[in-house]
Amino acid sequence: MGHNLSAQLTSFVGREAELAQLEQLTATRRLVTLSGVGGCGKTRLVAQLGQRVAEAWPDGFWLVDLGSVGNPSLVPQLTASTLGVLVEPGGDQVRALAAQLAGRRLLLCLDTCEHVLDATAMLADVVLRRCPEVSVLATSREPLGVEGETVWRVPSLRPDEAVELFTDRAALADPRFDPRPAAGDVRGLCARLDGIPLAVELAAAWVRVLSPAQIAAGLEDSLELPGGGARRAIPRHQTLLASMDWSHALLGEQEKVFFRRLAVFSGTFTLDAAAAICVTPAPGAGGRPMAAPGPGPGWVATALQLLGRLVDTSLVTVRAGGRPVRYRLLDTIRQYAGDQLRSAGEATEFRDRHLDYYLTEAEQAEPGLDTDQDRWRQLLDSDHDNISAALHWGLSPPASRAARGRRLAAAMARQ
Repeated sequence: MGHNLSAQLTSFVGREAELAQLEQLTATRRLVTLSGVGGCGKTRLVAQLGQRVAEAWPDGFWLVDLGSVGNPSLVPQLTASTLGVLVEPGGDQVRALAAQLAGRRLLLCLDTCEHVLDATAMLADVVLRRCPEVSVLATSREPLGVEGETVWRVPSLRPDEAVELFTDRAALADPRFDPRPAAGDVRGLCARLDGIPLAVELAAAWVRVLSPAQIAAGLEDSLELPGGGARRAIPRHQTLLASMDWSHALLGEQEKVFFRRLAVFSGTFTLDAAAAICVTPAPGAGGRPMAAPGPGPGWVATALQLLGRLVDTSLVTVRAGGRPVRYRLLDTIRQYAGDQLRSAGEATEFRDRHLDYYLTEAEQAEPGLDTDQDRWRQLLDSDHDNISAALHWGLSPPASRAARGRRLAAAMARQ
């Protein structure tokens, strides 16, 4: 029966290794969820995959676009209408849909699920249990949480792929665009945008009026600049800011507070640092620095729970392999979180707390360099970006902060 995919109007760039891996996964796993930050290319990737694997499914590959569904109760109805299945109104529509699909062998793609997550998870669970020859492929900014789910996180484009995508989309905006004189600026811009396909495409649309260097400079001030995409694009894909707003709106209030406070970190950070700076009670009156970087166990548990939620919603990435595990916000996400922190009036307080934490860490490491130089140097090297950011903040007015900045500079003088 083929598929219900629309013809694509732009070229698909890169992702060959990813497509091969997904093709294997969908052949062997019954529920695969593509998870990732907004704009990372989940929908385009499953559409490209569908073109490749549709013939392997006798009853086809069917993509159900849930992005515009405001009422979760409409999820089974939209799925049924997309599949051309008649489900009578009233009663248990999910079970009625599953009954209609019980004898079919198809790959069902539930696209853009995060805002109707519970309803989508229920539908997927029932269909998988009652329809042994149906598999489900989902795209969401967080996992469905269904038994047997394989979560596959969509990576950013590789540097060369991001440059290729920018060049291709820039040529659509201005056929006269020559990337060669601005090759370094284009590569730097793509890195600044973390290789996120949506961000790269939106930025490329601006070459009709700005150079790549000017586009990059504009990004330093606002995530709103790259908004020159297709007129008929869905609202959350018209600007990078709108895409971030969509993800941010899915968070609970406590998660929003923790997320914006993470903006004070540069590069990677640890669970303990996040707990000490972003979760612990505020220091006492008079702006006194925190006594030590080690937070209490209750604060760590809270930070772990909140970090886990932000990892699930693709706002925080995990850098595994180190001891301890480290976390990171992509630069574009950190800029968005920083805007939220400033809007909440918390920027000064939490940058001060960030300074206090890394000042204490550096001063504790200083004598340790005499007894266990390798261990303490490795620790400080891991936090190099954060120490540099803390030092920059610490050497700025007022005088009370500048004094702490000088202490940090002195502690780092031996490194």
